Amino acid sequence: MASGFEQAAVHFLHSYGYVALFVLLALETSMILHFVPSEVIVTVAAATLATDTTQLVLVVTVSTLGATAAGSLIGLNAKRRARLESWFRRPAGESLVFFLRLVPFLRAAVSIPAGLAEMSVRKFTLYSAAGSLIFNAALAYSAYAARTNPDVLAEIRVVIAYATSRWPFFLALAFIALVAAYLLYRRRYAYRQAPQLAVRHVLRASAIAALASGMILLGFSLFAPHGTYRAVTWIAVDAGQLAEQYGISGFLFLLGIAFAAITLGLVALTVSPFFEQLTKALFERLRARSGKDGSR
Repeated sequence: MASGFEQAAVHFLHSYGYVALFVLLALETSMILHFVPSEVIVTVAAATLATDTTQLVLVVTVSTLGATAAGSLIGLNAKRRARLESWFRRPAGESLVFFLRLVPFLRAAVSIPAGLAEMSVRKFTLYSAAGSLIFNAALAYSAYAARTNPDVLAEIRVVIAYATSRWPFFLALAFIALVAAYLLYRRRYAYRQAPQLAVRHVLRASAIAALASGMILLGFSLFAPHGTYRAVTWIAVDAGQLAEQYGISGFLFLLGIAFAAITLGLVALTVSPFFEQLTKALFERLRARSGKDGSR
């Protein structure tokens, strides 16, 4: 059933060009045509309409305008609507408009909680347009590169292959990022009153992570250099190839990375007080200015 709708949408796109692109994206974003995903629409549009960079920009622009222009309550049941609305009402909820516009299949649904939460039209339009612009530009450029530049397509395939073959590493990074975001979120009220605390915590946590990584790498390099070298070059493939190209031994390569991480951590600890004071001064100045403007 879906394939038939997709074929009809593609035929409509071939027949009416940019007008069809705008209409299809508007219908998909409003969840009237949600069974024909924007991934298909934008990819086909870029492959058929974008014969040069100017038309590629047009494809991105029109698809972004279409994705930003529409939104309705059609297509979600009450349970899914309530779940999205509850997420949206959290302190960082408005930013979900931007982030969910980057997520396939969920990107259209964000219009619903935004409307139910009575989000400002100007804010919604700005966040929605920014997320849609990035999403559509990535899709359109990938399709354009596949047809016009085999070298760029080859690079995209290399990046995809690298990411998929090293998913445990990226999964660990995502987990660390989620934990860090959760810790920052728990302290959000304190950070609003004293933003320099956020600067202190971020810089010091980064410094500790860098110092710990450097010390661990240094220890493993001394006791298990071959296994450590294989693990590091599995992640940093280009760095390992560059070291081999210039005849740098594996042990020196590991020592260089370890000491670089330790140095980075020490630098972060050193500059932390300076950035804390700078953030505090800027915040106090902004607070004084807003108070002065409010008293007028």
